[in-house]
Amino acid sequence: GFYIEEQNSSEAVHSAAAQTQLQRLKIPAEAITQAQSRLNNWREGRCVSDSWGTLQQFLSQLEMAGLKEDEARELGLARLKLAGTCPTSQAAPIEIELTTPAAREFVLYIKAAAAFYAGSFTDAGEIFKSLSEAKTPWLRETAHYMLGRIYLNIAQQGAADSWGLFAKDAINTAQLSGASQAFNTYLKRY
Repeated sequence: GFYIEEQNSSEAVHSAAAQTQLQRLKIPAEAITQAQSRLNNWREGRCVSDSWGTLQQFLSQLEMAGLKEDEARELGLARLKLAGTCPTSQAAPIEIELTTPAAREFVLYIKAAAAFYAGSFTDAGEIFKSLSEAKTPWLRETAHYMLGRIYLNIAQQGAADSWGLFAKDAINTAQLSGASQAFNTYLKRY
């Protein structure tokens, strides 16, 4: 009970902060309400990180990136539309054409996150690999971390039975080794 109460309290703080950031970006209230509804659902597995907390981190990075107002608004809205769509691929297609290099990096992040949450790990991995050299430090660090998560998710695909129990012999050990390597690299760098 304590864990759930603490988690809900933390999410409420992140939710309030993210909503304030979205309002500063002049995001329509209806879009925020729709995301609130989606994010109130139970999340597990890779979807645990599809939360107000990660949305707030993204919005904070947009604020610090010094983007043009219209670019930041468009990126904030695109990330908001993605929020709460995991594990489905119900997110609206991400078709944003922005001109500045920093804005284009954020577009790539949104595309990679959408692919990850939809379970398209190969696509997500390719994009995050390209972002591992991003100019924006947060995007670069996130990309390195997400590569480990991608390997880990691929390693465990098909390893759970209908009851959710793992069969050790069904784990992809090569991918698991890749996850270990990626996380160790991440820990050394960050």
